[in-house]
Amino acid sequence: MGYYTLSVEVGQKPENYNWGEYSSNSTFFNVQHYQKPESFISVDTPKLEYISGDEAEVKISGTYFSGQPLIATEIKYKVTAVDYYEYSLYNDQVGAYKGSLDTFYGNWYGSQKVAEGTVSLDNTGVATVKIDTKQLNNPEENSSYTRGKSKIFVVEATQNNGSLTPSYSTKNVIVYAGDYGIYQNNQGRSGKINTKYTLPLKLAHYFRVLPLSGIDLTAKIHRETWVKDDVQNSKYPTYH
Repeated sequence: MGYYTLSVEVGQKPENYNWGEYSSNSTFFNVQHYQKPESFISVDTPKLEYISGDEAEVKISGTYFSGQPLIATEIKYKVTAVDYYEYSLYNDQVGAYKGSLDTFYGNWYGSQKVAEGTVSLDNTGVATVKIDTKQLNNPEENSSYTRGKSKIFVVEATQNNGSLTPSYSTKNVIVYAGDYGIYQNNQGRSGKINTKYTLPLKLAHYFRVLPLSGIDLTAKIHRETWVKDDVQNSKYPTYH
């Protein structure tokens, strides 16, 4: 057990590439003692998408490798949340959503704790946990949790039996901040002084089909003034 390094020599004469000379390569790996758990647990949800405020039902099940259910076994669970990035342009968001529906629930790790506790599996090896997905009023400082933004919720479950190799499972779901998102409808992000600028916005619902007409929006304008630096003999102007 321990860390090992494997080096490969490529002949006696180094090969020359555009980025320089190359004559060998190496990799390293770690060997540890592994003991197969006697059982395994799984975490599942009836759906992967929720709207903030929905109650998410999480099903935790445990089974021995023989197929028998884990009965009266304590499972420790923790739910964390992290901001989910949404594109500002509608076309970009649609493309990212369609292309990653089955993949963006992967390796997210929440920084803001939402809930935690312990449940006991019933005589069928199943326990149900209900999670409130509403936005938190006072998130932890320095966490990647911003009020008003959509979230990835990470549900983790661990078999609480004191084993050195406890069974572990995780499940990620997305919780949208509202029924619809607000996006820009094109690339136009600039204008001229003393010229009227129209910001093209588009409202798009997530997975619940709702009417989007007659919705009032509140806009806040932030103005930032850039001043040209007085730099002599400079090829390009700079601003601050």
